[in-house]
Amino acid sequence: MEQNPEAPARVSLLIVRHGESEWNALGRWQGQADPELSERGEEQALQAAEALAGIPISRVVSSDLSRARRTAGIIAERLGVTAISVEKGLREVDVGEWSGLTRPEIEERWPKLLAAWSEGRLESTPGGETLSALRDRVTGTIQRVLEASLVENGAQPGAILVVSHRRAISALEEASGVRPVRAGNLAGRKFTAGEDGFLQPGEPLDLLAGVAAPLGETPP
Repeated sequence: MEQNPEAPARVSLLIVRHGESEWNALGRWQGQADPELSERGEEQALQAAEALAGIPISRVVSSDLSRARRTAGIIAERLGVTAISVEKGLREVDVGEWSGLTRPEIEERWPKLLAAWSEGRLESTPGGETLSALRDRVTGTIQRVLEASLVENGAQPGAILVVSHRRAISALEEASGVRPVRAGNLAGRKFTAGEDGFLQPGEPLDLLAGVAAPLGETPP
């Protein structure tokens, strides 16, 4: 079908969580701490790249934290994508005093707060960033990324792969009016956006399960 030159440009955005980090493997909360990818995390990034093969990704964007940047770099290299951007605004939520601790350690020091945080009843962890601040910075960063893509690529902006973090992805989902998924490593969601900047949520993604449908199709 011939493309209508007057149709508004649309951008497909795939946002996924980084691969397993060294602290993920140890069960330690990270927030904005900066552990590296584990060996398993590097293997997961390679597997994710295979799931993305055939999707016309024009740009890869990453949080500035090491576990996300390394994941994005591995995927971009395997897909032959040279346009990589690093955005501090895509960082994970700052978990304050919980950073570096395990779940049992948090439960011991702050009884019942962990459940409240997991259920969204706690606006911030002790000494941490508020969820409203997280939503503002993540949505603001994504908006800038989308605007830049439309300016650079015009009527055929292609797809953008964003590598970020679990709570950051949830914040974007909440802001777009969809119930968040609990994103595992290399899982997340597909979005589309037009020139008006409106972000439309699509299907969840799980690249380690091979779920990454061609653009315009729905994953099984």
